[in-house]
Amino acid sequence: MRLKNFGLFASIALLCVSGAQIPVLAAANAATPALSYRIAHCRYLASDLVVAAITDADLKLDRTGATDSSAAIQKGLDAIGAAGGGTLFLSEGIYRLDAPLVLPSAVTLRGELGRTSDPYRYQGTILAAYTGEGAPDGPPLITLGSCCGLRDCMVWYPRQSAESVTPYPPAVVHNTSSTCIDNVVFINAYQAYRSGYKMSGRAYVRNLRGTALSVGVEIDGLADTGRVENVDLSPQYWIHSGLPGAPKSIDAGFARFMQSNGVGVLERRIDWTNTAHVSIDGYNKGYATDYSKNEQDLKKGHVKVSPNGENFDYKIANCVYGVYLLDTANAGLIFTRFNIKATTAGFYMGEKNSNVATLLDSVVDCPINTLDIHGAGRLLIRDCEFRSGSTALGGGVIACSNSKFGSASCQIVAGDGLINASLFGNSFARPIELSGSDTAKAAVHVDARPVPAKIAFDAPQIDYLTPRGASAERLWVITNAPFSAVADGTTDCAQSIQAALTTAGKAGGGIVYVPAGVYAIAGSLTIPPEVELRGAFGSTHDANTAGSCLMIQNEKGDPNGQALIDMGTRSTLRGLNFHYAKQDIREIVDFPFLIRGNGAGIVITHIACANVSRFIDLMTHRCDGAFVDHIEGQPIHIGVRVGGGSRDVVISDCQFNPSNWTFSSLFNAPKVLYPTDGAKRGALTNAFISGLQQTGDQFVLGDCTGLRFYRDFVFAGRYGIHFVAENGRGPSGVCLEPGVDGSTCALRIDAIGQGGFPVANSQLVVTNGSMEGSRHDIESTAGSSANAFFYGVNAWGAHTDSFAQALGGTLRVDGAHLRDPGAPAFDIHGATVAFTASCVRRDLPLFTGAGANIVSAGNILPDSAPAALAFPANLIFTDPEKPAPARK
Repeated sequence: MRLKNFGLFASIALLCVSGAQIPVLAAANAATPALSYRIAHCRYLASDLVVAAITDADLKLDRTGATDSSAAIQKGLDAIGAAGGGTLFLSEGIYRLDAPLVLPSAVTLRGELGRTSDPYRYQGTILAAYTGEGAPDGPPLITLGSCCGLRDCMVWYPRQSAESVTPYPPAVVHNTSSTCIDNVVFINAYQAYRSGYKMSGRAYVRNLRGTALSVGVEIDGLADTGRVENVDLSPQYWIHSGLPGAPKSIDAGFARFMQSNGVGVLERRIDWTNTAHVSIDGYNKGYATDYSKNEQDLKKGHVKVSPNGENFDYKIANCVYGVYLLDTANAGLIFTRFNIKATTAGFYMGEKNSNVATLLDSVVDCPINTLDIHGAGRLLIRDCEFRSGSTALGGGVIACSNSKFGSASCQIVAGDGLINASLFGNSFARPIELSGSDTAKAAVHVDARPVPAKIAFDAPQIDYLTPRGASAERLWVITNAPFSAVADGTTDCAQSIQAALTTAGKAGGGIVYVPAGVYAIAGSLTIPPEVELRGAFGSTHDANTAGSCLMIQNEKGDPNGQALIDMGTRSTLRGLNFHYAKQDIREIVDFPFLIRGNGAGIVITHIACANVSRFIDLMTHRCDGAFVDHIEGQPIHIGVRVGGGSRDVVISDCQFNPSNWTFSSLFNAPKVLYPTDGAKRGALTNAFISGLQQTGDQFVLGDCTGLRFYRDFVFAGRYGIHFVAENGRGPSGVCLEPGVDGSTCALRIDAIGQGGFPVANSQLVVTNGSMEGSRHDIESTAGSSANAFFYGVNAWGAHTDSFAQALGGTLRVDGAHLRDPGAPAFDIHGATVAFTASCVRRDLPLFTGAGANIVSAGNILPDSAPAALAFPANLIFTDPEKPAPARK
């Protein structure tokens, strides 16, 4: 069992953990032991059982923090890296680090972490940093290599002063792709986590907590596509830590330093990173943007590169600024369900901002300015509540609708830099009062007519710390007798692996472990109920690192044939890489599904496959409660399909991108086929992507209810996300922060279930001008009765067709920024469309079609918009590069 001890972390001296004396085992110079796979017993509740290759006991580490453990830990990490990957486990204790650590590829450093009755106080594994003092630009404490993870531990700086803050380098830095921080508490780091300043991709930050004195999470130089979720930053973590030197109260100097200098989440040059469920207390800026420090941008002279992306569910309190936008990328930023209180300024856009931000369904309660807007940017506001303070509209173009202004003070202060403002369908605690010059006040247009009402939807937070997977602490290693699988990439290991799985099933469950290596598979596998098949990857990873790889040897494809892996009720698949040895990028074969669910409670997590034809099938059989998380690769025909009447399925943080194959140096990737012929590799890549855009159906959502489809991304497909009719029913659930790039159609809607399927905070992009067929971000099919709702959309790219083609049903789009929506933006035939609180940045026809019912209200529209759309309360001006129109 994983739940053993929830006792308080005792008030400790350096040599005491949980009140018990731990002997000093000073043997850091001992030879590194051989890898020995076992389940490491954890005192505290964990999201899964830990399969360790090396532990602190193997390294004879000092768990009191009295002597340096860094050299011994680095030896263990290097040994695991040399073997191809795995986990180094540090049990509860304090591990002194006098030198930084570097995690090799596919290695996870993992401790154990337990909550106490105090929500700010944790117990378990502590990494105590005695390096980097006074050198903020020095080597980070921990550098993550590709496909690495840091999990279930605390990071503490014993020499940090609570009264006079000393700079340190970042505690953790990511400079490559597919790395993960999960369930880490930073007690008093100067800088907790940073992703740059080199171009990289797919950084995952999940369940990060603590006190970061200067910067909590800083993202820069990050390409498709990062995720930051479940973050809590507050001075209280250090105060409540119980560790030596901890401040006694919020009145200490460190808290004043944080409020004068600190930033909770700082985003620089990023490509649509998603953040969600973030709490920030006691900083100068809760969320902020700034320009890139990424070395590749700077070498090119790109000094003003800023972020785009989506942000959902923030709680920001006791900061000077809630949201501080120095600038945004021209693709825009979305802020949905922000609760900002007790800050001097709630939402600030600076003088340098010339792009678009969207604020939706938020509450701002600040004593001075709820909104403080400058520059020439565009701000879209819908369904918000401004409870106190003034609204300072000093610049830009603002469209605000269906919002409440509850302040008893002066509500609207118009500045001379304001271009235009439309206040449409809002309510005020008392009659609206404008201040400012007559010219400035003339730029504010107030229309009291009602706007289409807010549509409520639920997007519950997922508890990723809930235990998932095998619960029985039993382990079978496939390379051990009697299974004796051989990792030579040619010997068929299917029978050996199946024998281990069958043995585990007969024993009542447990883990079948696949050590790092390449194992040939020439047959299918069945995972019995309660059994987990697990590889060496301890966290998220892409398909460019081998790790534990099952090399599939199937010769021929039968798309309707038996899946390679059939998963029984409550079975788990985790930490593996797959590759199809006979799949040739020059002549694609349509193989059957790689994975098929066959019952409730299935868990599929931390899985990658570079060249899978059909990835995961949760539609053939009903799979209630299935959990699919952190899946990477490039599906050629189907990525994930879910249906069959399934209920309460989670599909989160999946990443489908051709780079998993086209950028790889493994096996039969283009770089291996033609190592010196870049032109041929490029031609193969382009042909492959073109094929995906004609055949790929990446996410197929059918007859299911309660589906949570969160932060999933796809590049290249015929359909990125496809809502289909199955048994006469479509999907119900919620889609949060999806990203679709380079697909012929981003979202195809054939049917939606009676429970609805709102899509919130989406980014939809068409970039490849050579695509064949229709190129729409959104399509609803003829005869469809689906009621589709999109809330917060950033869409751009090389459209030649419409942003949306509605041939049936209803389509509601609120808070959209359409930078390049195609001509016309909406092609509507026999459908009802409502388009509100949005911005169209391109001068083109807006609506065409026949038999349509159109509502367009509270938008910022292009100069070519027809006169009939001038009201209700649309602003007919959009392009910041054009001179501002004369005020009337």
